[in-house]
Amino acid sequence: MAGPDPRSPIAITEAGETFRRPLDRDFRGVRIAWSRDLGGLPIDRRVTAALEPRRKIFETLGCVIEDTEPDVHDAREIFQALRALSFAIKFGPLLAEHRHQIKDTVIWNTEQGLKLTARELGEAEVKRTALYHRVRQFMERHEFLVLPVTQVPPFSVDVEYPTEIAGVGMERYRESVENWDLHFTAWHQKVWKPVITAVNGICAGGGFHWVADADIVIAASDAQFFDPHVSVGQAVTMEAIGLLKKMPVEAVMRMAFMGRYERMDAERARELGMISEIVDPPSRLRERAQEIGETIAKNSPAAMAATKKALWEALELGLTEGCRNGARHLVSLWGHPDQDEGPRAFAEKRPPRWAPPERSA
Repeated sequence: MAGPDPRSPIAITEAGETFRRPLDRDFRGVRIAWSRDLGGLPIDRRVTAALEPRRKIFETLGCVIEDTEPDVHDAREIFQALRALSFAIKFGPLLAEHRHQIKDTVIWNTEQGLKLTARELGEAEVKRTALYHRVRQFMERHEFLVLPVTQVPPFSVDVEYPTEIAGVGMERYRESVENWDLHFTAWHQKVWKPVITAVNGICAGGGFHWVADADIVIAASDAQFFDPHVSVGQAVTMEAIGLLKKMPVEAVMRMAFMGRYERMDAERARELGMISEIVDPPSRLRERAQEIGETIAKNSPAAMAATKKALWEALELGLTEGCRNGARHLVSLWGHPDQDEGPRAFAEKRPPRWAPPERSA
């Protein structure tokens, strides 16, 4: 809005003073393109209901309204390619070393960007140029384009993001769920280092992924737990299934079916095995998590990785197969330098000097 600037190839050509002019004008005969869904995007009916009554206002002003929109059929493809490229540039160098600290959607976009070929990027740029000219030519015939600027109205803070709009599932999320290709937690990412979850305040819905999939869970004394999925018309599945390995079935069922109408406090969560420790005052939660982490870090990284693999993999197996698999992890550590260093450090009454941890596979 500041006007033209030679440093920006997409700066507007009009002077910035244009935006200070009075808005009063004669709108009779002004051509307006009216689009309900920009060519087929799913739009929540509440958004449509808010937009449609405004059409009469433009008609009263004398505008000429046409139900149409520019051709943006390949905009999603272009956007996804160029967004993935930007993620690869920004986060690619961080992914190898800090994968377990990066959000799953960021990981997915970064990996998509790293897979892009020069030909795919070139095609995306060519298509973007063609898209620009289609929209430019469309706007030469219409002074304004009126359309929804959001597909959904505001949604609950307990929902990370909408998984469907007007009955249509979000494409990438739906595909990742159907193919069980999730990358939320350390378990999904196959991180074989100990993971601590510290719950401060409210833990709801998708937050239980990190409770169910952590190795140690602590919570502030004022923490509260509830799962609102069924209260907003969604099924309770993956998070609760993960909790079944930590808690009694009836307790998980109750939380699932009570939805947002009942909250579990920290003391009850500890009684049921969801968490192992309550921190009071709550202000010490981060400090206590750090203390636990530093205590764990005194142990052999190789031994802890083998231990975590054996125990987590046992959850997928029966008793006999779990023990047989555990024996393989036990034997895999034989001959490792830490097996000599541990007893030697104990005998010499000094802290052990463990071998550097291997990168998670």
